[in-house]
Amino acid sequence: MRKKRKPRPASRWRLVLRFAAVAFVAFAVVGAGLAVVLSRRVVDRDRRAAAAHAEFVVRSVLADQLTSKDLAAPMKPDRYAEFLAFTKAKILQPPIVFVTVWRSDGTALFSTVKALVGNRFDQTADLQAALARATARSSVVYNLDKGKLFVPRLPEQVLDTFVPVVKTDAKSSSSSAGVVEVYSDYSLVLGQAHAAYRKDLLTIAEALGVIYLLLLPVAWSLSYTLERQNDRVEVLLSRERSTQFERRRLLDRMLKAAEEERTRLAAEIHDGPVQRLARLGFGLERVRTRQRQGDVQAAEKMIGEMQAATFEEVKELRAMMSRLRPPVLDQRGLEDALRDRAEAIKADTGLECTVEATLGGRLAPSLETVLYRVSQEALQNVVKHARAKHAHVSLARDDGQVLLEVRDDGVGFEPGTKKPGGGDHFGMLAMRERVEMIGGTCEVSSSPGQGTRVRVQLPWQGTLSST
Repeated sequence: MRKKRKPRPASRWRLVLRFAAVAFVAFAVVGAGLAVVLSRRVVDRDRRAAAAHAEFVVRSVLADQLTSKDLAAPMKPDRYAEFLAFTKAKILQPPIVFVTVWRSDGTALFSTVKALVGNRFDQTADLQAALARATARSSVVYNLDKGKLFVPRLPEQVLDTFVPVVKTDAKSSSSSAGVVEVYSDYSLVLGQAHAAYRKDLLTIAEALGVIYLLLLPVAWSLSYTLERQNDRVEVLLSRERSTQFERRRLLDRMLKAAEEERTRLAAEIHDGPVQRLARLGFGLERVRTRQRQGDVQAAEKMIGEMQAATFEEVKELRAMMSRLRPPVLDQRGLEDALRDRAEAIKADTGLECTVEATLGGRLAPSLETVLYRVSQEALQNVVKHARAKHAHVSLARDDGQVLLEVRDDGVGFEPGTKKPGGGDHFGMLAMRERVEMIGGTCEVSSSPGQGTRVRVQLPWQGTLSST
């Protein structure tokens, strides 16, 4: 009985620690990537929100206070003071820190920095786009980079939003268009984004940490599974090595058996056909002597005896050739060779042997040889050991495979034990090895009192011309 292998906790801990280290690095990389993506999206989201807030304030609050006159010329001192007071009270709320109203030609009509009012500057791309498309435009700029007068006491980095405004004079029905430029403190925008980013990043870190902790028991279980699979692989490798050893041993036995068969055939030919042919030669010499002596009657009698002996010798040689390789196998194919073999068994032993073949054509010579040898060995076992009354051989083609089955109604045997009659299993092993060498399978099933079945399956290798 094979001893149960003891667990190896140290090895499993090493596997789990390696997994934990690799997983930690992987989670760190994933977390860093998510952090970068999340940071960009949060900043972009809050930037769009700040621009939308500036646009909302202009359209819903500031635009109602502007008139068509305000968009036609720089504001007079009284109007400027009134509009500045309203802007400081209602508009300049964080994050908005600066407001300017521009005419389409780049003239500052109003600004929270009075020194800018009445001055004309080159139109920026965002201002032109806001007027041309009648949509708000925004971008992040540095106060010192603008091509206008320096605006003091403002953040260095701001979100610059341009909102187009159109006003119609009720009396003259004329329209005036302008653009309101709003500075939003970008540091406040970034502060809100960073606060949201830290909150979201903490949530992601917690989720990744929970997943990481949940994976550790899985890794422990997986290490146990891998260890068991490794044990199975070792067992399979051991079996494969044993199988290879068995195949080499079987090959040695087959070579030895082939050499013994050659020696036996040489002895059989020497003791049989050679001796009998030598006697025929001596007999012919005696016939010649009788003819010289004129005893014709005795010579004819001796010739008749030698003729009968010659025919008998031819019959014996044909039987020997048939045992080695029946000529019918090459001449008419496997089906006829099996039928001839079945008839010979019935004639020699009285065993009823039937053959059912539905190939519909010739097989490749190598396939026919293997199938014939397998059936020959199987039927030989039936004759020697099975004590059967009937044997049946079936040969067919099915879905790219050639199927050979030999079954009998004999005494059967317990697989893994010696066959009835004391025969060994060498023939069975040689038969299975012969089949497996050309990519087939050979199964032997039996049980005491239930007969034996040998089933062989080989890959189809095409047909030759039908005969």
